[in-house]
Amino acid sequence: MYIEPMHEMKQKSILICEAGEVLLSALEFRLKKNGYLTRMAKDGRIARDMMEEKMPDLLIADLDAHPVSAVDLLRFMRHDLGFETPLIMLADLEKDDRILEAFSLGVTDFVAKPFNPNELILRIRRVFHENEPIK
Repeated sequence: MYIEPMHEMKQKSILICEAGEVLLSALEFRLKKNGYLTRMAKDGRIARDMMEEKMPDLLIADLDAHPVSAVDLLRFMRHDLGFETPLIMLADLEKDDRILEAFSLGVTDFVAKPFNPNELILRIRRVFHENEPIK
């Protein structure tokens, strides 16, 4: 079986839904530096509209995104749109009931805030089954 080298593979697209503008900009920079196509949404409503236009290969969303949360986006993606796109949820650890709810709905992974950007990149690579070094 032939496996395409990373540099020949289609760039993966990632939609990030995060209200914090500084964190959103930092994530966009790191993800682009690591070869991903990015789209940014500063709230859940914008992310939902972007998902209807074009579904990304991965969604990263803040549990507390307003007015539409990561859990709401997960429900919308799975039930309304019928997509099984992976979702990595960002959340504070004290939101454990909502984190468990998200896992029961099929969230792919969870990263506790605050987090090391390298950890997020590693989790993204795990979702995409990639082994390239972090940049």
